[in-house]
Amino acid sequence: MKPSIQVLIIRAISISLSFLLNLLLAMKFGSSAATDAFFIARIIPITLITYAAMSLNFAFMPAFIGLRMKGEEAKAYEMSNSVIMLALLISGIFVVMYLIFSPLLMRLITPGFNIETLNLTISLTGYMSVASIFIILYGLEESIINSHNKFIIPALSTILVPAGMIITLLFMSEKWGIYSVVIGMICGYAVQTFGLLHFLYNYNNFKLSPQLMLKADGLSDVWLRLKVIGGFSFLAQLNLVVDRFFASYLGVGAVSALGYAFSLYAVLPALLSFSIGRVIFPKLSEINNQGGQKTIRKLLMRSIIVLTFGAMPLMLILLYLAPHIISLFLQYGNFNADAVKLTASALRGYSIGLVASLWDGVLLLLLYSLDRRSNLLIRIAFLSIPINAFLDYILMQKLGVGGIALASAIITYTRVAVFLIVLQKVFKVFEWDELKPYVFKIGVATMLSGFIFYPLKNAMFMNGDVHSASQALIGAVVITSTYILFSYILNTNEVVLKAIRGQ
Repeated sequence: MKPSIQVLIIRAISISLSFLLNLLLAMKFGSSAATDAFFIARIIPITLITYAAMSLNFAFMPAFIGLRMKGEEAKAYEMSNSVIMLALLISGIFVVMYLIFSPLLMRLITPGFNIETLNLTISLTGYMSVASIFIILYGLEESIINSHNKFIIPALSTILVPAGMIITLLFMSEKWGIYSVVIGMICGYAVQTFGLLHFLYNYNNFKLSPQLMLKADGLSDVWLRLKVIGGFSFLAQLNLVVDRFFASYLGVGAVSALGYAFSLYAVLPALLSFSIGRVIFPKLSEINNQGGQKTIRKLLMRSIIVLTFGAMPLMLILLYLAPHIISLFLQYGNFNADAVKLTASALRGYSIGLVASLWDGVLLLLLYSLDRRSNLLIRIAFLSIPINAFLDYILMQKLGVGGIALASAIITYTRVAVFLIVLQKVFKVFEWDELKPYVFKIGVATMLSGFIFYPLKNAMFMNGDVHSASQALIGAVVITSTYILFSYILNTNEVVLKAIRGQ
């Protein structure tokens, strides 16, 4: 797992830059109409396209690895060239169509925005659409490099986007306002994409050609996988659009609260499941091509045990210390106490789904690596949209943006439960009875730690100073220490250590 550790460290650096970006964004613009527009504008051309690129990668990599394992290196690169050409053609058409229809889409997504915020959103999202071409191309480049078990260069390239946004925000925001962040975003994605392309040309002997061979070996396999993977990802991420739709009715700053909270919350799934998944996914594809179900089952069990053990104390910390975390990271400049309260509410709602989010990342990678083409994933994602909309509407009445975030957590738990059933009943690579005792012990340790900290919380924070770093640190230490203690008493730590060692 050495590559996984290296990727984890680099991802930590990239995420630290993202933290700094959010801090600077909050200092400069607070939780305002400008940030509401920014967070809405990026949903389709950045967030949804990023997930589309990931889907394409997960459909592409098994086919690419399969050809290489057969010794057909030339055909593998011929197929990859065709996929890249098709992706560039389709993404170019998308940009043109999006520029035409984005005004209508933004009006449908943000019915609660006033005309000035709506116009700003339309303008920002138009500029961001250019970045979608780079996102698609970069994802395929990353997949080719990762399939050769080279992970460091692609991981390092992820630093470029937040770094570019920080630089332009610092030096151009006085003149260009929120547009400065978008300029940095586009430049970051462009440098990232051309940097990896240069690496492929020089170290992987890959030469991009304008030829498009629709009958290239493996291309049909990529398309068959993509229909399921892409359909699922697109439908699943429409829940973000649903969430922002309802948040737009909650007044100025509500959309920003969801955006800031999700940016902080998503660090943990990105840092853990993404780093582990990016390294094990090529291995899963190889193992599956060789019919190694027992090995896949072992990898899955190990991943779930380790992720669950690490996620539980983090979930408690986010639940109990959300205002302190938001205050410490964001309450500077124009980000006031009301924005802290609103964002903390959203962070608490998201945090409840932390364990499910970590499982979700690994389970999706596993399902993508398995050679099946069921439409079950699409049906799951499709059904989640109206359920999420219903939960958003109901929960926002009492909990505001916190209710919208909580609805997302409930949807994620529901989706994970269905995934586990499919993996157990259909693919035979998961057995709940084997996992249940370990998850139960981890859950007991979590509850006991939470019960111990709850009465201490009021005593520790009696002065109401949510901006105190020392109080927040003490709270996190108490939660983590009691959790580790109860885990030791329940003998859970030994199981986790064995899982880490691969025993």
